Amino acid sequence: MAIPDFQSLMLPVLRASANGEVKISDVVGLLGTQLKLSETELSELLPSGKQTTFANLANWAKSCLGKAGLIDLTRRGHFVISDRGRAVLASPPATINIKYQESFPEFKLFREASTQPSDVASIVAPNLKDLTPDEIIRSAHGDSTSR
Repeated sequence: MAIPDFQSLMLPVLRASANGEVKISDVVGLLGTQLKLSETELSELLPSGKQTTFANLANWAKSCLGKAGLIDLTRRGHFVISDRGRAVLASPPATINIKYQESFPEFKLFREASTQPSDVASIVAPNLKDLTPDEIIRSAHGDSTSR
């Protein structure tokens, strides 16, 4: 299986927090196992060489869930599902993605603030709006390893 994009990880990351506070590094390990990712996929590093691609994508998924109010950040690297997140899981959508999260006012405000005309994504190409900031930068730089 190929490494999923960060939007595909949003619902699994939310589900991982359903039973209480979790540590993102533990969630990364759990999801890697659940998704049956190979050791090669799990050890693939970002061009910086400082973090794995999969961990980076899971962290971006967590960040977006926080911006939508679906999780609460409790301390560095830890989070817990919020009441809103519990309500979403009570009747879960097929997927949680950027479009779905735009139904939440906090997320919509966050997206509007981060997509002003000076934003790198809108300068480089409008279709980059669904990428993580790391992916946008690599794309703008012309990095052939960007996703």
